[in-house]
Formats: sequence, C-alpha cells, structure tokens
Amino acid sequence: MIIFDLGGVLLQEAEINLAQVLAADLDIERIEGRPPRIFNRMFEFINLIYGKECKRDWIMGILSGEQIIQKINEEIDKPEHDLFFKNNQEKNLIKYGAGFILVPHKLVPLTQLSKEGLEFVQKCKQSGLRILILSNWDPHSFQLIKEKFPELFSLFDEQDIVIPAYIGSIKPEDAAFNYMVTHLNLDIANTFFVDDSATNVNAARKYGIVSVVHRDWQQTEQELMQKGMRF
Repeated sequence: MIIFDLGGVLLQEAEINLAQVLAADLDIERIEGRPPRIFNRMFEFINLIYGKECKRDWIMGILSGEQIIQKINEEIDKPEHDLFFKNNQEKNLIKYGAGFILVPHKLVPLTQLSKEGLEFVQKCKQSGLRILILSNWDPHSFQLIKEKFPELFSLFDEQDIVIPAYIGSIKPEDAAFNYMVTHLNLDIANTFFVDDSATNVNAARKYGIVSVVHRDWQQTEQELMQKGMRF
C-alpha cells in the first residue's frame, strides 16, 4: 500500500506558474533566482492580520478564499505591515497572487499534472499495490481538480481519496494518519507514504508509517525500494 500527497508530488502547484498570469511590470517573475513560492508566506501574513492560525481553517473549508482575499486587500498597503515583507516583490506576489491561489476557477488552470508522478502511480496500480491519496487540499477547488485530471484520479478508489474536509483533521496531525490506518484498514507494516513536506513525513514516521520526502521521482522510487517497497 502506498499513500500519496498531491501538491508538490502528483500535481505541480499553482504558485509555480503564477508568473505566467501576473503582469510583467510587477517584477515578480523570479525571487532570488527561483520561481516564486508565496503560499506559506501568504498565510503568515494572513495569520498576522487575523491574529490567529488561518491555514487550517481554509484547508478545512471553514474560511473561504474570498474572505481571505478581502482581508488582504484591506490590510496589505497599510504602513504598519511594511516590515513584514522581505521586499516589494514578495508584497506584490501576495497582493496579486492570492487572487489566483485562493480562487478555485483561477487556481485549477495553473495546476499541472506531474507526468512522472502519473506514470509512477500507474506502475504501482498495475503491480497490484493499493494506492491512496492523503492531501491537505482545500475543499473549494478539489472537485474541479478531480475533474481536470481524470487520468490520475480514476486510478484511485473513491474511498481512498482523502482530504481534511472529509475527516476533520489535517496533516501532520496524528488523527489524519489514524483515519487512514483504522478507517481504511491499512496494514501499517506494509504501508508507505510520499509527501514533499518533511514535517508531514516526520509525523507519519512517528505514527509508524514508512515515509519518504519527495524531491523528484527517480529519488523517490529509489528510496521507496531501499525501504522495502516492491512492485
């Protein structure tokens, strides 16, 4: 059995492709020589202006993207927040990028399927391995994502596709891994987990699941084989 994350593993996240849709004169194409990555910094700013942890509420579907965007637009240009931003590029990415990352019909077109990830899932499926998804994907855009990539999601049994809004917990909480093991009847000794977040991987390892931090598919497959997974 193998559990896959989605964003950063099977899917390329929308923030990677933001430069394709934001105006060139915003000077946001690259920061420090890398494609712009603002998802986590955006939520750090959101937490600052709300005065609480908001990412979990958004992932659970409690707080909508529209609510967050409205708050960002109200607050981001206030002088008291200037010291938060590393540079003007980062401020512009958060100010204008939130309108894509947090809006389902804009996020989905910017999200791409990993060809190598799809091929690996197909290989696992064909070998008889049970394949599952455990992703911290928000419920507002998830149905659109599933509809965009039927070649991926059709490989999985519906009960084996899990996001936080379905179960009331998110990675890296123990409850998320407990749901997968107990409710989906997994043999923990023969279960593997792939995620691009070291925090999530460490939490899964503490729970007892053999886990790999994904960087690229060649590395991931090699490490899984080293840890005992067989096709």
